[in-house]
Amino acid sequence: MYVFRNEKQPGSAMTPGKWNGKISPLAESRPGLSGLAHAEARVAEKHGRCYGFEAAATHLLTISMDLGGETSLGNRRFLDLGCGSVGAAEHRDYEPWLARLLHAAGARVIGVDIGKQGDEDFVMLQRDLAVPGALSDLKEEFDCIICRNLISFQEESGFGPDISPMLLKRLNDAQLRSMKNELLAQTMRLLKEDGLFLTSYGKYRKTEGRLEMLSPPI
Repeated sequence: MYVFRNEKQPGSAMTPGKWNGKISPLAESRPGLSGLAHAEARVAEKHGRCYGFEAAATHLLTISMDLGGETSLGNRRFLDLGCGSVGAAEHRDYEPWLARLLHAAGARVIGVDIGKQGDEDFVMLQRDLAVPGALSDLKEEFDCIICRNLISFQEESGFGPDISPMLLKRLNDAQLRSMKNELLAQTMRLLKEDGLFLTSYGKYRKTEGRLEMLSPPI
């Protein structure tokens, strides 16, 4: 069992209201989304901003709406597969922006990635998701599982426009299919009934032990 670190640190640099930059246009334009705006401010104050941050902020708003509004994120459990990791400065777009934002918005987050771990406030696991059993030690159920820009779940082969270039270099066709099937099996095991599974080109809900695609996809 992993301990979710969701407590606020008194007097820390992440206290809402100390950041004077802009929030995302989407959050700024929606009334009643002040919590998401504060989440963006806290993450930007600690980690800065880049295109990856802006894209993740858009995803945060969409996920919040899917779950019934910003207040629904509090204490929900999220598993972000291939969440991103810390690398060279020129590759900041690939850092775990969405996991950071979800945590700052009050969610309980576990992020999984093969890359280097940074100083994160959410639970970060360094795992190779291409290895069978990489998630076997996770026992709790999640309200939402996210797997974007890692592997294609819409294609039988696992190959598609949303696949990670790193995977293409590492894995052959048979290995890609095996990885996709393993991740689907683990998603079914770890996703709670009525939970959401979000991919690059599809949104699914677990209903009676099956993943049903919702319309429209995100």
